[in-house]
Amino acid sequence: MRRGFCEACGTPLSFDYGGEMEVSIGSLDDPTLAAPAIQVNAEPRLPFVDGLADLPHRKSEDEPKIAEFMAGIISYQHPDHDTNEWPPKDGRPEDEL
Repeated sequence: MRRGFCEACGTPLSFDYGGEMEVSIGSLDDPTLAAPAIQVNAEPRLPFVDGLADLPHRKSEDEPKIAEFMAGIISYQHPDHDTNEWPPKDGRPEDEL
């Protein structure tokens, strides 16, 4: 088995077990273009997973402290969106230089 990671930020990108390679949809620039076609590794999932969509939703904008916290999060999962030059010369986003 082989796992693929971004060499700059460590984002998990792929899983290769010797069959068809699995790609992390969440790591794509536009994950809406790659809707899942199959569930993998469904057998060991936790028993509550099937009911997650039925749980009530809490919107961060309804709770000011959560909205403020979320607004302050900086994600480097897609560093090419945050930099003018990719990859950065020293491997760090330019706002950390």
